[in-house]
Amino acid sequence: MKILNILYVILTLSVVYGEIIEETGSLKEFLAGTQEGIAYDNFISHISEGIADPGYNDYGPAWHDNQTNGFGGYTVIPQASSTLNVWSEIMGHFIKEEYSEIDAILMDSLETFRYDLVMFQDSVLTRTYYMLRERLDTSFVDNNETGPPDDDVVGSFQNGWGLYILNPSAQNMNMVVQVPHPCDDFLSSYIGMEIFLQCDAFAYQIAGAGREVRWTQEGDYSNDRSLSDPSRNENSLFHLFHKAVTDSLENNPPHSPVVLQVHSFDNESHDNILRSIVLSGGYDAGNANKPIRDVTDNHLDLIHFTDEYPIQEGMYGNHPEVHITYYYQVHYNGSFHFEGDSGSYSIPHTYELLGTNTNRQLLDLHSGYNHGGVYEPFVHIELDEKPLIFDAIDLSMEELLFQGMLPVTWRNYENFLSYYQPFVDAVHGYFDSWTEIPDTTAPLEVESLNLSNTSSYHIDLTWQNVEDTNFKSYRIYYDTTSQMSDPLVWSLDQDWNLVNMFHSDTRITDLVPETNYYFQIESEDHFFNVSEISETIMAMTIDPFVINNFDTVEDSLGSWDDQDEDSLSWEYSDSITYGQSPYALHLYGNTWKTMEISPFQILDGHVWQVAVFSDGDSEIQAFGVGDSLHTLFYSFAGSQELDIEEWVTVYQGNFPDHQWNLYQLPIADDWFAWYDHYPVIDRLIFINDDDGEDPGEVFFDYLVDLTDVLPVPPAVAIEFDIGSIYRLNGVRQVDIQFYSDVVDPDTYSHDYFWSFGDDSTSEEIDPIHTFLVMDDHPYTVYLEVTDQTERIGRATVQIDVDEGESSFPLTINFVGDIILARNYENNGGIIPTLGVEAIFEPTLSILGENADITVANLEAPLTTVGTTHPSKPIVFKGSPDNVTGLVFAGIDVVTLANNHVMDYMLPGLQETQLVLSENNILHSGAGANSFEAYQPVFLQKKGVNIAFLAVSDRTGQYNNYQPYLNAGYNKPGFAYMTPYYMLQQIEEVENIADLIVVEMHAGSEYSSSPGYDYDSYFSDSNPYGDHASDRYNDIPSDIEEEEDYSPYLDIPHMWDREIRHFAIDSGADIVIVHHPHIIQGVEVYNGKLIAHSLGNFVFDLSYPETFPSMIVQSKIDGSGFYEFNLDPVIIDDFIPVPALGELGLHILDDIAMKSKALSTTLNIDRQSVQAHVMMDSLLMP
Repeated sequence: MKILNILYVILTLSVVYGEIIEETGSLKEFLAGTQEGIAYDNFISHISEGIADPGYNDYGPAWHDNQTNGFGGYTVIPQASSTLNVWSEIMGHFIKEEYSEIDAILMDSLETFRYDLVMFQDSVLTRTYYMLRERLDTSFVDNNETGPPDDDVVGSFQNGWGLYILNPSAQNMNMVVQVPHPCDDFLSSYIGMEIFLQCDAFAYQIAGAGREVRWTQEGDYSNDRSLSDPSRNENSLFHLFHKAVTDSLENNPPHSPVVLQVHSFDNESHDNILRSIVLSGGYDAGNANKPIRDVTDNHLDLIHFTDEYPIQEGMYGNHPEVHITYYYQVHYNGSFHFEGDSGSYSIPHTYELLGTNTNRQLLDLHSGYNHGGVYEPFVHIELDEKPLIFDAIDLSMEELLFQGMLPVTWRNYENFLSYYQPFVDAVHGYFDSWTEIPDTTAPLEVESLNLSNTSSYHIDLTWQNVEDTNFKSYRIYYDTTSQMSDPLVWSLDQDWNLVNMFHSDTRITDLVPETNYYFQIESEDHFFNVSEISETIMAMTIDPFVINNFDTVEDSLGSWDDQDEDSLSWEYSDSITYGQSPYALHLYGNTWKTMEISPFQILDGHVWQVAVFSDGDSEIQAFGVGDSLHTLFYSFAGSQELDIEEWVTVYQGNFPDHQWNLYQLPIADDWFAWYDHYPVIDRLIFINDDDGEDPGEVFFDYLVDLTDVLPVPPAVAIEFDIGSIYRLNGVRQVDIQFYSDVVDPDTYSHDYFWSFGDDSTSEEIDPIHTFLVMDDHPYTVYLEVTDQTERIGRATVQIDVDEGESSFPLTINFVGDIILARNYENNGGIIPTLGVEAIFEPTLSILGENADITVANLEAPLTTVGTTHPSKPIVFKGSPDNVTGLVFAGIDVVTLANNHVMDYMLPGLQETQLVLSENNILHSGAGANSFEAYQPVFLQKKGVNIAFLAVSDRTGQYNNYQPYLNAGYNKPGFAYMTPYYMLQQIEEVENIADLIVVEMHAGSEYSSSPGYDYDSYFSDSNPYGDHASDRYNDIPSDIEEEEDYSPYLDIPHMWDREIRHFAIDSGADIVIVHHPHIIQGVEVYNGKLIAHSLGNFVFDLSYPETFPSMIVQSKIDGSGFYEFNLDPVIIDDFIPVPALGELGLHILDDIAMKSKALSTTLNIDRQSVQAHVMMDSLLMP
């Protein structure tokens, strides 16, 4: 039997006389072992026990610590009780080290509180701890019902309020370790103790009773009904101590406090799918910042302070080493990769064991906490009570816990302590790094400060966010003079979101109307390192023209046709309004309301904006405009798939529900595209359509014309002076002074990019350039000027270089769809086993090494972002590192206008764009808005300036995959392929470009020739009705490699050809088409080439039709494109290789047959296995 030390009686008498108890020994032994010379030891064994519902919680093996009803008690302290006030006072004194005051209070309350103040000298660690410790009541005896007396425990607690320890001289004064459930989370006490002791933390607290000891007795027991669970009840000493400690530490920023709340779990109750350690910042902390995850490339987090293989081979028997991805599981947003010696590994994500939404300590710390900050104040730790490796080698709990070693102490847990020691070391390493290694590096300068919106009294700014491991905030300076001599400051006090380094916009308010303001931005970290100040931008406060702000209440509104079923279900409401507006129009029934307005003449360039607050619960929530003959409808939200012949659907489902969103509508362009004229608008239509029983509701406010406040692109021209001819090192040379002529009414600072056509560039305003080349044709010099609103002006001029041998032909290769993701990256895939370069090595000699320029469609984003498109069924992405494969292949230009570019939404798109730009790969076709998406990209080679335009019509709207993939005026996506917008793209570059390349991501997937009405096709129907002969019936229905697969989409028609002909007629010099995954024929139209589908080039589809591919080789001279050859390729085990011999000829014959149906002839060289496109039928052999 465990005997209480008689010294306890002697020592506790000293409290009666007002003296602090002094003890010496090992704190570890006091907490969980055997220690002579102190009042009592093995604190954990004395914790009050109780079972309300046998089997509800798992307390471990019965022989280990059988829970005994009636062993100890728990005294519930009523809310607003004076007892709580007294203990709050005690905890305040405890933090301030006012021990005599504590002692006096405890002496006065000894009979009820039964607590001692103890100064504990740890002779092993040579530290001095102070603790508030409850006295034992020896009338409680726990024999554990196992028979042997060695595990009997004498003494438990009447109150069961817990143990509280402070370490005033701690190395890590910001660290607090909490153990709220020491009984059923039976592992947590021991690991929590090790973290506290080994990491030299400031505070440790452990509950004094199990959570089933006291509960409400209402209904069946659940942990939510526990009264003795201190994580769910703030009327507890546990929570008061937490408050006192953390409140005191909040005055010692940064990264303070850090509460590590330790729990443990039974993996069997989670289907044995969880890793050993589950970490989160709590149920509401999606970001998962430091210490859990460092979102920057510094990797200063708990995971990276752990070895890649934390458990070595054979530590516990015959088992392999345990990789870090099987050791940790984390709740986080985005992505989280461990950068190890052998590679980069994604840390598994968890949605389980995040802590409850009633955890009082978590809620207290998160109250007033900005989750955008880089530090988490609360870390929820869950430890597997039997890690899966032990099950794998058939180690029982009896073996692991040394059954028979009694009494139970920390020594029984040595297997678990060694298993979790790498985690304890990681905590130690992280906090050591924090305290010992100063941060002396300032954040990077904030770039791309831009104006996004303006009014008379506020200006909206955006910028490119920076990343810094100890980021604190952004800070904006603004003044009415460009000298910024006495600027005002916009900081955290005005916008709390500036603490989030990924935040990239703010609204500066309380400005003076019609005034020029100048803005700069900087960033600061928590160590007072400040970035360089940004460039200055200018913006003027001016209001857009208000069409209707709904501030004048109308008595009645009209009804639209027969759609207005609930004609009275509308009102002018003051409950939800935009900004400071007194009223908004509120529709709450199945209602289509009309409003007459003063006639408004729409002219070229007009853009309107409307503020909308919708719940998204109706079938259609929309807005329309009309003139005397026509209407134009914009859908914003709702579940219904609409007819794009009747609706502009670009915004549908894009913005979050239950908040005000601003919809910017290019009403001039949209109306002209539909009706071929500019209207006089005289009516508005407001729609909340739902034919069901429970329509949603929608609010409209602040309808304005933005046209006069929109950014204006700079007008650019080039002038030049040719200098005198001279010789340098025997070479005849001439210097040319170039001058940029820029007119820009809304920006005074610009970025310049000159390309001289000879592979040299400049970023100077007025550069001098010496042409060293000699050639037989003029060289086009290209200038691109970007203002502070990201608007771009362009100009070109032609320079006659010295006469010489021609550098023509200029050669361009075009290939089809490329994904560097999915099966290429999976375990055992090509990229992890052979490297990404292996994919392109077999075709290198006929691709990148065989052309001046190589162009492809990049079908998969290259991103680490984890948040996917919310409704697309098939999404994929590749690692940003895979861009090295594109570089190796010699790819110079990629189109991003495709149906997968938004698989990981705007963050995934932007990371892809950044990765491509950093590797000098040009890209076009997608962006944060339609302005960016429709932008061309220019490439200058051998004096020729080539414009690349990219468009797509694969919006997902035909499948109702909201939000749709095409870009809107203030919505991300790809450039939408319509005749109107494509004509605008071509007209924008026709006076700048020497040649125009149009790339389309269009057509029907898996079709062998251009088709039509493919959006209405259903992939489970067989148009021929011959199900018995359907060789695809054996494809499992739950396996989808790509959207809308079918072997039947091969019926020719005119739509695809018409729009491609239209592109040629509008000024395109070549049209290249991607998307069908199957090669189609090529067509010569008006002397220009249309490649109707290049098929796949690097893709992991398993359908045999998708294996053949081709490379289109083109040649350019002074007349433009003049020669095209086709090289056959076959995708062999996911790797494209040249198709040789009969296989290559078969592919070329197939292309020739399809091309013949398009009135185009191929001349196939059966020796070289290459096809030549006959551009002129008169030249046919």
